[in-house]
Amino acid sequence: RCVEQFTNIAEAIMEPSYEDLVFLFDEADFALAKLKSRQLVEIAITKIPSLNGQQDFISRYLENLTSLSCQQLDLIMELTGTKVEFVVEPLTNQLTASLSRGETVVPVNCKYLLENCELYSCHQQNTVMFEKLFDLLEKITNDSLADTKWILHLYRKSFKKQGNSSKASTGSIASMSTNISEDTNVIPNLFHTLDCSMTFDEVVDWLGKSEQVTNLVMFFEGLWTWMWLNKDAKVKCTTQLLDIFYRIQLNRKWNSFHYTWTCFVKSLNGNAENFFKVIRTDRKLCSEDIDENKWITKMDDERTSRSIFSIFENETKLIFYYKHPAVKECSEPGRCGFILKTVPAKDGANMVLCTDPNEYSEKIHYHSEIKAKDVHLLQDNFLAQSIPMSWFGKPVMKNGQVSWDTLSALEESKEDCKFYAMIKLK
Repeated sequence: RCVEQFTNIAEAIMEPSYEDLVFLFDEADFALAKLKSRQLVEIAITKIPSLNGQQDFISRYLENLTSLSCQQLDLIMELTGTKVEFVVEPLTNQLTASLSRGETVVPVNCKYLLENCELYSCHQQNTVMFEKLFDLLEKITNDSLADTKWILHLYRKSFKKQGNSSKASTGSIASMSTNISEDTNVIPNLFHTLDCSMTFDEVVDWLGKSEQVTNLVMFFEGLWTWMWLNKDAKVKCTTQLLDIFYRIQLNRKWNSFHYTWTCFVKSLNGNAENFFKVIRTDRKLCSEDIDENKWITKMDDERTSRSIFSIFENETKLIFYYKHPAVKECSEPGRCGFILKTVPAKDGANMVLCTDPNEYSEKIHYHSEIKAKDVHLLQDNFLAQSIPMSWFGKPVMKNGQVSWDTLSALEESKEDCKFYAMIKLK
């Protein structure tokens, strides 16, 4: 009945005002958000262009760009279709105004639109507008190395036709594939670095699209790291920010994780604690119960705890006993499991999954169902404080000792700890 009424209202609009089009668009947005139904969306997306009010509506609707949700931005891109200049023109006007005010940051929602609309079409159809856009982006971000890299990436991407791989026409951001090879034995979440000179919005945007980020825990570890190195920053986990997290999670196809990770992660300050408290209680991001169909967490079997520094002094093996659910029957001697082996700091520091049977003993054997790309390593000290390792670079050997110069957090936690492997099951 709601669809029928909405259809009648849409058909009755012949000479629309801006308010009429806002009504159609916002009702469709509401139905999609609350009822998960696209029926009203299809009606609105068809009706608005038929009234020749598409360009004016998009321009005026984007005047409130910073307050729009990711879903609203997705619907704007869907409404835009191939006429990408309908989005680019108002964005260039807003960037021009920002530059005149001396602002040097591209709003996160502006970046979202530019990254997910078909800029290739703009380059082909309106070269003048295309070049004006990038001239403005270059001027407004000339003091930011991170933004300079972002502009270069966006510019190069604009010369590649997205075709059917673009998600903009289906109402969702283009998903990023990881560059982790199926064949590599390197554990993917370790030894990355994060440009913490970025603003919080910039780091959310970067983590959400980086090929280095392989799961939702690693995403939030990146935010934790940024907060560790920007202790004075005041960040609130708002409804709009949660909406961005949901969109990233959906389009990267990341599983939620057990809320205990945020309980045990080392406290930084009251601001960060409040931030992660919101994440911890959000059931789209964190589950109350461990879903053993998605993730399993196993502690290494070493009876004596070791520090994160000591395992990189020499080659060290972390042993995990675990039978993957895909292994239905096993007659091999010993217990099912896997071994993670460190590469010492003097040799470049790394953590690899042992797949060679010669690395194993009569006590433990390996099944190929365990893949390195599905393993995420955590460490936990005796105070039950987990310190994320993903974004602090690599340890090095200096004067005969392991040093982790970039890891101020771990420098404060050299005590012995236990190691946990989170294993993605699907």
